[in-house]
Amino acid sequence: MDSPNGARGRRRSALPVWTSLALLAAACAHAPPHPELPRLADSGGVDRLVLERVEQALGDYDRGDAQAALELALVYEANELDALALRTYEACLELPLPAAVVQFHRGRALASLGRTDEASQAFGAAIALDADYVPALWRDGSVLIEAGRIDEARARFERAIALEPTNVAARLGMARVQLLQDDPAGAIATLTPVIERQSDERFVHGLLARAYQAQGDEARAESERALESKAAHVSMADPLTAEMRKRATGIIPAVRKANDALASGKREDALKILEPVYERDPEKLAIVQMMAKALLENGQTERALTVLEEGAKLHADDYKLELLTGIALSNSGKLQPALEHLQRARTLNPSYAPTQGSLGDVLVKLGRYAEAEEALTLAVAAPEADLRTFLSLGQAQSKQRAWERAITTFTRACERFPQAAGSWLALAEAQAQAGNRDAARVSLSAAEALNATHPRIESVRRLIDASPGSPSSPGNEAR
Repeated sequence: MDSPNGARGRRRSALPVWTSLALLAAACAHAPPHPELPRLADSGGVDRLVLERVEQALGDYDRGDAQAALELALVYEANELDALALRTYEACLELPLPAAVVQFHRGRALASLGRTDEASQAFGAAIALDADYVPALWRDGSVLIEAGRIDEARARFERAIALEPTNVAARLGMARVQLLQDDPAGAIATLTPVIERQSDERFVHGLLARAYQAQGDEARAESERALESKAAHVSMADPLTAEMRKRATGIIPAVRKANDALASGKREDALKILEPVYERDPEKLAIVQMMAKALLENGQTERALTVLEEGAKLHADDYKLELLTGIALSNSGKLQPALEHLQRARTLNPSYAPTQGSLGDVLVKLGRYAEAEEALTLAVAAPEADLRTFLSLGQAQSKQRAWERAITTFTRACERFPQAAGSWLALAEAQAQAGNRDAARVSLSAAEALNATHPRIESVRRLIDASPGSPSSPGNEAR
């Protein structure tokens, strides 16, 4: 798990083996390089700016700068050329470079390639050289979990927390171990200090949801899943990984920044970030996807369709492009073509919940309520399901007069989104339709307490007054 962690403890900052890469450069600049460094076999599809940084590092290495080998490895890894990065880190072990630093980077590269046993060996080598470096401890714990070596992982996390009690990644890892060892109470205790310091820390609420569900507290678990879907804060990466990520060039940092901007509601900022990158490289799949998403978020549906049409010529089998095309067509009122694209997106990736949600929305608009219910039921099962998806599912069930199923869905929506007046109004309406007037009035009161001016309040009140069993509907009491 490549989770973030907090800042390093002060007592660790003076250890010479983990000094910054900039300081290492001066010591290594004149050491004679020996091994041949791996080079790109084919530069096609690689960002021009990445190629420039690769060539610069290779040139410096050829001129005798051993530190340039480590720079090259970092550039490769930061730009998702993981196999080349790993080979370069291994070459670095033959050079006069700090072995602990190289082994740490090498372990991270191995982990990203799924080679968990080798990654743990590399982290172990780094720890042998510096037993108290917290990022190496928690990263080794993470790969040990993946390898099924839970007791060893626990020891790593315990040591990391003892050295740095506020380390977020170490506490996330420890909570994972505790859940695997059937100790949900322990996981809650481990994660509580994180939430107390930063209430919207990413990944924490998802683990808390699992812990509360294991304790049988489904309502609290739903609430935690809702909080996870809104969590935006990510603690800083460990210093060495942060150094690596600074080498990200071209489309990768642009996509990350744009995604962050969209997540925080800054739609126009996301488009400003993406415009020059898309203009320079309109064939990159990641850029096409993000550009189309940003255009849709900004209400530029027709332009989004143009971007998606051009992208599909190069990436005909990408499920996200099919999904975005379906959303754009639906926004334009072209429901049948939208349905076809969304069905194809589902065929390409049946497990992707957002596709099921968008497909369900279109099926509701087409009046195909049973099919919509099937798709939306799968969509709301995902931890990131939003309020709109729950309401769409309840609507599909209500259109079939399946009031009890609708009540169950809207109840879940109220549990997960308790501050949304719309979910309480939907629940009140379904309860009234089912003849449960008293419960409907309780739900209506909850909606009024949240938003007394909501435009649907009076219509729902009239529905409740006329619901089966009320004085205005004689003869319905027996229903």
